[in-house]
Amino acid sequence: MTKEELFNRYLDHQLSSEALIEFKKLLETEGGREEFYRYIKETTTIAHHLKQTSNEEFVVDEALTSLVQKSEQHLIQSLREKPIPVKEEIYFRSTLRPKHLLAFAALIFLSLGSLFFFEVIRVKEFTVQKDSGKAVARITKLNGVSNLKEGQWIKPGEVYLESGELELSFDSGARVLLQDKTKLLVEDENRAFLKSGILSAYVPKEAKGFVVNTAKASIVDLGTEFSVIAEDERIDIHVFTGQVEVISESSSLLVDEGKGASVAIKGRISEKLSKAASAVVRVDRSKIPLKSAFIYWPFENESGQGYKDQGNGGFGAFYDLTFGEKVPTLSSGKYGNGLVFSGKKEYLQSEFKGIGGASPRTISFWLKLPPDLNKGEHYAMVAWGKIAPTEKWQLGINLIGNNGVKGAIRTEFSKGYVVGVTDLRDGRWHHISSVFIGGDDADVATHVKHYVDGKLEGVSGYQAIKINTATSGEKSKPAFIGKYINHDKWYMRAAIDELYIFDRALTPAQITLLRDSELKPE
Repeated sequence: MTKEELFNRYLDHQLSSEALIEFKKLLETEGGREEFYRYIKETTTIAHHLKQTSNEEFVVDEALTSLVQKSEQHLIQSLREKPIPVKEEIYFRSTLRPKHLLAFAALIFLSLGSLFFFEVIRVKEFTVQKDSGKAVARITKLNGVSNLKEGQWIKPGEVYLESGELELSFDSGARVLLQDKTKLLVEDENRAFLKSGILSAYVPKEAKGFVVNTAKASIVDLGTEFSVIAEDERIDIHVFTGQVEVISESSSLLVDEGKGASVAIKGRISEKLSKAASAVVRVDRSKIPLKSAFIYWPFENESGQGYKDQGNGGFGAFYDLTFGEKVPTLSSGKYGNGLVFSGKKEYLQSEFKGIGGASPRTISFWLKLPPDLNKGEHYAMVAWGKIAPTEKWQLGINLIGNNGVKGAIRTEFSKGYVVGVTDLRDGRWHHISSVFIGGDDADVATHVKHYVDGKLEGVSGYQAIKINTATSGEKSKPAFIGKYINHDKWYMRAAIDELYIFDRALTPAQITLLRDSELKPE
């Protein structure tokens, strides 16, 4: 395992016991600690570039409080002076989990160049103060708010709710319900700043570490469902399930299921169960239906010269797959049977022209890669379009070192790409989703999101370019699986199963549904 992968898995709480020992030994050296420190800095720098464009005027994010500065200083001191103790779960001396400190570190580093220039757009019941960066959440439910639509994307900025209820689904998977008169600053996919009002949050395991900042304290999720009421004089927290850590400038407190806490002036935290906080309307955790046009290739049994499309025909027809030059092997898959491609001229083709222009789309499937995957064997899980800048659409695996993490998922276009952070070459099944949110001025750097095993991926490399996928014209190619779109020399070596193509950007909750079952959407 490379140091980069070791650091990334540690920050995501995904280290095995053997890897924990390796990580501890690395941080016992001054050089190892410095490398880890630089990795955090470089990771947050990538996030910074994704959020900004040229010719912007920047102002300092008001959420950059003394609490955040103190936490970052503690992080740097811990990395430079002391090795990190390794237990069943690892903590820094400040008691903050590393993923949370990474979020705090991001604020510090981003403040060096400052953060966002906001353009305010006002409406009657609801106001969103938007920036020009990437969207990090979307509206998934509304009640009593008449002038907004479900599915609307939200960029970092302030959300003002004057009445009713509004649910935001963050890209990390966290879901937040705002109620009555509430002001919330959406900071990124893992963090929000509750200025005033009422909030309830449901944070699934994929989003563990979600942070709700307030003027008096930070509430750090440890896998839970909780509510927060922010008033001028105090903050009230109630934990419905799981556990949160409440952190102020002067102290911290773990709050367990069924209990509460109050944070008053000067950051004093007390264990106190507020009736108001415990009576807050909770996030509706019922399943979100996948109402969409979709193609579904389960690869269960051969039918004639290929495999049947078992989707809903929402694209106007059913698009079966037929064999290319050679036939991939039908073998045991994630659910029932799947396909194994040997990298030797095996591929499948269809008459589906693909999803064109800058329209939203999601491609979701199970993937298993061999540890010894070689260049030329890393394309393509799915591809369509025209071989021209901005006009093709292709999912593959990154094996170009200066483009990002080797072995990570790669969504690309001629002259543009975005690469994830997880090396998938481990011989195990992984659930993969590539989500394109679409819209005006859609760019790979801000509009493509990857999920691995239901969890939002970071970005290890990208090359920005506007998206305009070509699905018509003599040189446009319909969707196929297993072959590089540019030429007939590279073929995929991998196993795949349960492949879906949707005509919309799925939410994290919907992606989790696909991951957890052999699901047939409505």
